[in-house]
Amino acid sequence: MEGSVTISKEFVVLFFIVFLVSCSSSNYLTDEEENEKSVRMKDFNIEIIDGQKNQNYLILLTTRGKHIGNKAVLPQTEMAIINKNKETVVSLNTNTNYEINVFKTNVETMDEYLNKENQQNVIGEKLKSLNYTPAKDEKSIEIRLTEDTE
Repeated sequence: MEGSVTISKEFVVLFFIVFLVSCSSSNYLTDEEENEKSVRMKDFNIEIIDGQKNQNYLILLTTRGKHIGNKAVLPQTEMAIINKNKETVVSLNTNTNYEINVFKTNVETMDEYLNKENQQNVIGEKLKSLNYTPAKDEKSIEIRLTEDTE
């Protein structure tokens, strides 16, 4: 009788250990997966390719955020003015989807935009809306306002 009780205890302990191991899961990415899908804040040059001469543009960049492994990117909204030079620099997270909206505007700087009493009056029509995911090896984002007709 004593032998069968010992075997039962060992069986229960072994079963419990197997159960615990099978219930645990690894939500962590391997080093290779994490490096491939990693999210890093990086500066990107945004350029309007075919804009009107002497026209300023308001760029609105939004993301809902992202969760990769044990890291998270919080939702983000960033605005920038692209003036007559047709380019500006913004900081974005790589491997994170952004919605980019381009509007006409009559202001030349973000300070001027923020100091306007009625900011709605300085935003013109929406010219372009696109989804974009910056990659870690990219340095610039080119936005074409007219559609290609090829």
